[in-house]
Amino acid sequence: MMSTETDSTDTLDPATRDLTAADVAWNIETLLDDDSVDDIIARADAVADEITEYRGRVGELELADFVTLQQQQAELGSLLSRAGHYVMLAFSENTADPARGAALQRVQEQSTAIATKTMFADLEWAAVSDEYADAMLANDELAFARHHLETLRANREHLLSEAEETILAEKSVTGQSAWVRLFDELTSAIEVRLPDQEQPVGLEQGLSMLSSPDRSVRSTAAAAVSMALEPGCALGPTSTTPFSLIARSTIGSARSTPGSPLATSATRRPTNRSRR
Repeated sequence: MMSTETDSTDTLDPATRDLTAADVAWNIETLLDDDSVDDIIARADAVADEITEYRGRVGELELADFVTLQQQQAELGSLLSRAGHYVMLAFSENTADPARGAALQRVQEQSTAIATKTMFADLEWAAVSDEYADAMLANDELAFARHHLETLRANREHLLSEAEETILAEKSVTGQSAWVRLFDELTSAIEVRLPDQEQPVGLEQGLSMLSSPDRSVRSTAAAAVSMALEPGCALGPTSTTPFSLIARSTIGSARSTPGSPLATSATRRPTNRSRR
């Protein structure tokens, strides 16, 4: 699990409690567990190759082999999640660092390539007969994967072909995840100038003050945040959408959305999406 380190002292008095988490720092090295990102990606690629041996046979597997397949898929998901979360959090710490941005992009691309190798497994499971699915799901050996398997079955009418799902997964690297990354880079550069602070603070620190129990603090923070967003964002002369409106409407949802900016192929399996 990711841990945090802080020198601040908690207090029970809400009026004096620091709500900005200014002294909190992530210890993301625990995600690697003494491995490197490259080691984790290499292991994930090897597991994916093992899974490909089941192509075309998912609906014919005996229980023991099917359990092994699900264990391998769970391991693959864990490996890609560890690598993806590590580079994402490292990038979030300093979005102006080109090396961290390059690492994030590289892992997203590698993870997408690995995930598309095994996309067939979920699609084949979704297409098996109800009799086969019910027989498998009735076994306690699959309790660890039952929710995932039942969800795939429930959404099978909304899944696309493997070729179409692959295209969507590959496009996500330069589509949704690219926009999320741009959003993070732009918002991280915004500085909020508070009357009682000698130095400007980051946008998220300013936004955190909107939860202060002190009305005057909330009012001051709201005015400062609005002023910080007022200039907009220089994306070029063709940009017609005021960035302040984008920030106001998405700053909360972007942080609360699962995987953001983890909602990429690096951290979730593309065939889990439901489409209508």
